[in-house]
Amino acid sequence: MSGDSNGWDTYSKLVMTKIEELSGGQGDLRKEINKFKIDMTKELGKVTSEISMLKLKASIWGGIWGTVVSILVPFILRLLTQKS
Repeated sequence: MSGDSNGWDTYSKLVMTKIEELSGGQGDLRKEINKFKIDMTKELGKVTSEISMLKLKASIWGGIWGTVVSILVPFILRLLTQKS
């Protein structure tokens, strides 16, 4: 009986050691996931900021070229009608 008891004691210690290792690994994994979430949130903020800047630049350039075209078209039409 004492042989079985010794075998079980050794095995139970091994099982407990493995459980503790897995628990520690799970904690490390959670830390890495949280760090990844924080990094991705920062990157998302940067991308959102860049998109906002691009939208602003596009609207400015669109306004400028819309104005240029609206000014040039009447002049071109006037030139075309005068030659006819």
